[in-house]
Order: sequence, then C-alpha cells, then structure tokens
Amino acid sequence: MWHNFPKSITNRLPQNAPRWFREDELLFVEWKDTREVLMCSTFYKAYEGDTVHMRVKDNDGQWSQVHVPIPGAVLDYNRFMGGVDLSDALIGFYNVHKTRKWYRTFFYHFVDIAVVNAFILHQHLARAKKEKTLTQKAFRETLVLELAGLESRKAAPQASNVPHHNLKYITEHSKCRLCHQKTPVMCATCEVPLCFNFNDWHKQSGKY
Repeated sequence: MWHNFPKSITNRLPQNAPRWFREDELLFVEWKDTREVLMCSTFYKAYEGDTVHMRVKDNDGQWSQVHVPIPGAVLDYNRFMGGVDLSDALIGFYNVHKTRKWYRTFFYHFVDIAVVNAFILHQHLARAKKEKTLTQKAFRETLVLELAGLESRKAAPQASNVPHHNLKYITEHSKCRLCHQKTPVMCATCEVPLCFNFNDWHKQSGKY
C-alpha cells in the first residue's frame, strides 16, 4: 500500500491529526479519527482552516469537546457520503466488468459511475414529469440499445427480474433483511432494508 511513498508519510499518525503530501497537481491527504482516512484529489487544498467538533480523551483519561482540524476533502466526503454509499450499492448490482489490471479496474469503475449517475438523473426527470421510472436493469438495457444505434422494442423498458422495485437511500443504516449486514439503502416498494442481494431477496420472496 505504501510503496514509493515518502517515509514521513508511512509513520503512524496521531488521532485527529491531518497530514498531506503533494506531487504536482495531485494531493494525497491522510486524516485519522477512529480509523485512517486516505484520499487523493486534484481539486482540494491540503488544509483550508476547516474544523470539526469532536469528543476526545486526554492523557488523564478525561473526555472533552474540542475543535480539531480536518482536510476539506474528508469534510465534504463525510457530508455527502450517503450519496456515495447509494452509488456504491447501485454499482454493486450490475458491474460492467471485473479485471485484475488496476488501470482497467479504474476505467470500468468510472463507466459504472457514469451509468449510475445517468440512471439517477433518469429517475429525477421521470418523477418531475410524473412518468413511470425504469428499473436499473431496464435502464441499462435501453442504454445499451441506444449506444449501439438499435431501436428499443416497446416491451424493453419493462424487462427486469424485479419490476417496479427501486432502491431508496435511508438516513440511518439498517440491517439487510437477507444477510443482516449494515446497509444504507432499502427497497422503496417493500420498505425492506437490503444490500447487494436486492434481487436475491425478491426472488426468494416471490415478489417479481
């Protein structure tokens, strides 16, 4: 993990202390709360004066409320991580490709992100127009046909293993009904917390 990093970066980091390393436009930032958070960015500065209010224990074992510095990249991730969790869950249902080559993994992951973002936009636009939304599988099938320059049959948008069942983000993580792992999403129709086994649970429950 730390191959080719400066030795100063590989030393253990005290809790609630940020540190960073920059090479040209690429910033590497590390921040430790209960665990290490590592991020790379070409957008954020190393530190812009942001702080968070946290409860920490001093050397005498006493707890107190203090303001601790936090990198902007970490602050914004924590602020919007609900959307990241939802995106990861949606990507997990239909991965474009898996490969051992790291650069191919990056490429296919970005393709997955682009498709999921397009699917989310489709849902927002359809609801704004009070139109029926497609399931993610039906959306992907329609997208493939359009990119291939083929006409979509009228029945294509309804093709799905789990018709009319869509994911919904929940503010507090709940246990998945099938595997009992924590999940940030649920089936909006069934009101059941689920994770990457979304389709499996619906198949077992006979809800498609």
